[in-house]
Amino acid sequence: MSQEQPRREEHQRRVCGPTSHSRSGGARGQGIKYGDVFAVGGDLADQVVSPRDAANMKKAESAIWGRPTPGGAGNTMASAAAMNVYYGAVRPDQESEVVRSLGITISETPILGGRMITEFVAGQVVSQYTIDDVVHGGRGKQVGFDQVNKDDTAKITIGEALEAAGHAIGNEPIQMSDVAAIREAEVRASGIEIPVAGGITDQANAAARTNMWATRDEDKIKLGDILSDATVKLYGDKPAEPEDAANVEDVEASKNPDGRPRPGGVAFAVANAAQINQGNNF
Repeated sequence: MSQEQPRREEHQRRVCGPTSHSRSGGARGQGIKYGDVFAVGGDLADQVVSPRDAANMKKAESAIWGRPTPGGAGNTMASAAAMNVYYGAVRPDQESEVVRSLGITISETPILGGRMITEFVAGQVVSQYTIDDVVHGGRGKQVGFDQVNKDDTAKITIGEALEAAGHAIGNEPIQMSDVAAIREAEVRASGIEIPVAGGITDQANAAARTNMWATRDEDKIKLGDILSDATVKLYGDKPAEPEDAANVEDVEASKNPDGRPRPGGVAFAVANAAQINQGNNF
């Protein structure tokens, strides 16, 4: 056995924590449903957001402009799906039945000065926004996920993993070990050694230092305040990989007094995303 194997097993034990069966239970065990994150009804509202749902939406978005958009539903779905896998509500390769039956589509309609983008899951609108662009032709087009090449756009990014952590323990006050993990995640995501001034690391650092002076938890700035829109705040983003997870975990653990990453926090979320991505090459 190579020397790398024991480290990998130790990393999984420290970061990934208990099995999905022991994590599931209660509201978390039921998972984040479409009705929890989108204004939808019917059977879709009760469906748990699944990893393949998110991957297919991101592929459909990429068919229009080459990559998933921060303003689209793909990021929201990916963050929810990542947490659902972590809490054992879905499998990493699972797809929702209603989505499999009714599909995912995106309509693109020219408007004055740009385009109106409307994203549908199972025939219901989950996101609508405009983008500034040159109008091509005189009519909108509709793209199904089965028309898109299989590539990294289906995978969960580091930014989406940060947003998942913001959902998981968003009410927890941000602390310096979180800042260290966020900084490493930003560096890994953007490929820039020094975090962008005023970016997500700077915001997290300012929040953690402010919290040091707060005497009551209710007055402290929470992780969710910083991470809820991480994909928008990052200068760049990329799919989470095992090496990213290991680096973020090492940094976060080194800044925590107990030498372990925070349960459900940044390192957990990046590790979970990397694990899902390894099996997301369908």
